[in-house]
This record gives sequence, structure tokens and C-alpha cells, in this order.
Amino acid sequence: MESLIRTIALALLMGGVSGGCRTTEKNVNSSQQQITSSGEKKYHLVVSFFSVAYGIDHKAKAALDNLIIEDTTTHKRKIVVEKTPWGREGEVDYCIDLQYLEKKNQNEFINKAKTLLSSSNLVHIKENEPCRKPVR
Repeated sequence: MESLIRTIALALLMGGVSGGCRTTEKNVNSSQQQITSSGEKKYHLVVSFFSVAYGIDHKAKAALDNLIIEDTTTHKRKIVVEKTPWGREGEVDYCIDLQYLEKKNQNEFINKAKTLLSSSNLVHIKENEPCRKPVR
């Protein structure tokens, strides 16, 4: 049963996590989000999966996908993820908006993600940064 739930959640994630599950956390007004001087929205976490001629670290990407699925399904938290592909070898940015989580849970998620991805040398993690513009 658990594998069925994970499979369904993964399928939703692959389509883009934009809604997630309903949150029981305090909603934050969108006007409280950080905006850059050029008007770009800043994301709580931007995770870049990059390549050096051999493709991205698919295990690290799957681990982040699983962390997002776990938080949205198990903990009933709403996490908004925008994916921006930008390379020919699977390079992609995960722009993660945690505005629907309380500050404590935002920090918890960020710390989990950093710990989970720290062993990969093909991942860059930034906080409070705008998302990369999509490649046309």
C-alpha cells in the first residue's frame, strides 16, 4: 500500500508539485514573500542539478523528490516546486517555495535537503534566490 501511495505521489511530482496536499500550517500572505529589486520572486531554496559531461546525479534528484513527497503526503505540508530545465544532460533547477509552512518547518525542510544533498558534487544549493529563467 505504501509503495502505491509513493508511486502516485511521484507521478504527481513528475507533473510538477504545484499544489501538494492541503496544509495544516499557517498560510502566509503572498505579499510577505521576498521580491528582488528587479521584481523577481525569491525562493526559499533553489537546488541546481548540474552536469560535467556525464549527466546529473539522478540519485540525489530522486532523494530530493522523495523528501518533497514525504513532506507533502506524510506531514500534509504544502510545498510548491517549480522545475526549470536548462541543459542538454538533464540539468534542472528546483525552485522551492515554502511560504505555506511555518518558519520552524521551513528551516527543518531546508536543513533536511542540505543534509540529504551534501554528499553530491553535482548539486548547488542556494537560499533566498530567484529562479533561473527558462531556456528557450
